[in-house]
Amino acid sequence: MKRIYYMIFRNFIRFPYLYFKLIYMVKSGKYNDEERYEFLKKIVYYANRGGNVKIVSTGGELLPENGNYILYPNHQG
Repeated sequence: MKRIYYMIFRNFIRFPYLYFKLIYMVKSGKYNDEERYEFLKKIVYYANRGGNVKIVSTGGELLPENGNYILYPNHQG
């Protein structure tokens, strides 16, 4: 829980801008999916950096080349 507070505290100045721009992007219809996805990646980057979170992915070589699969995250922190 402390990490979430730390994440919010470190991004307190950016939060209003990011939040209202995200709402505008969704409701205005002026932005396509790729542009919204890029903006969400920016938000996730700031959140991860603010909380000192490091994302580690393992086992990618075990995924099938073609076909469908489901990913289940495991929270370790």
